[in-house]
Amino acid sequence: MLMIGLVFGFPGVAVALAGERAGIRKAVLLGKGVASAGFLLVAISLLPAAESPYALWILSALGFSLVGDLVLVSRKGLLPGLLAFLLAHLAYLAAFAGFVDLNRSALAVSFAVLLVSLAILRWLWPRLGTMKAVVTCYVIVISLMVAAAVSAWSSLSSDDGWRIGLAAILFYFSDILVARQVFVRRSLLNPAVGLPLYYAAQYLFASTVGRL
Repeated sequence: MLMIGLVFGFPGVAVALAGERAGIRKAVLLGKGVASAGFLLVAISLLPAAESPYALWILSALGFSLVGDLVLVSRKGLLPGLLAFLLAHLAYLAAFAGFVDLNRSALAVSFAVLLVSLAILRWLWPRLGTMKAVVTCYVIVISLMVAAAVSAWSSLSSDDGWRIGLAAILFYFSDILVARQVFVRRSLLNPAVGLPLYYAAQYLFASTVGRL
C-alpha cells in the first residue's frame, strides 16, 4: 500500500494542486486520475481470495469515487459528479452497516454530525439555487455514512475501526471544502487542504479491504 501511495497518491495530488493553481484543467484531470487510480489499486491488491461483501462494497465505493473525481473536473460535471459520490457514500454505508453498534458514544457523535450537517446546509442554502434537492440528499447520505463509520470505529476491536472512522471524518471535512469552492468562494486554499484530506480518507478506506 505504501509503495502505491508513493507512486500514485502523492505525485497525483501534487499535479492536481499545481493544475488548480495554474488553472489548467488537464493537469487537474491527470493528477486526480493518477491519485484516484492509486486508491483503487490498493483495494484491488488487498482483495481477499474468498468473496467478502465488505470488500466488494468498498471497491464499489472507490470505483464510484474515481468516476466522480474525473467528472467533477468538467465545467458541466457538478451534477453527475455529485451523483457519483452519492452512490459512493451509499456503498460505504452498506459496507459499514454490519458493524453499527448504537452505543452512547456512537449516538453522541451521530447527533453532533447531524447538528454540523444542518448548520452547513443552512450556510449553503441561499447559494444552492436549483441544486437544493440534490445537495440536501447528499448531505443526508454522507452524514449517515459518517455516523455508521464512527459507530464501526467504536464497535470494532481491530485497528480497522479507527481507519474507517478517521477516513469518514476526513472525507466529511474535505467535502465541506468542496462545497465552499463550488457554492461560496473559489480559493486555492479549498483544494490545497481538501484534496489531501480526501485522498488520505480514500487510501485509508482502501487499506481495510481484505481485513473485514
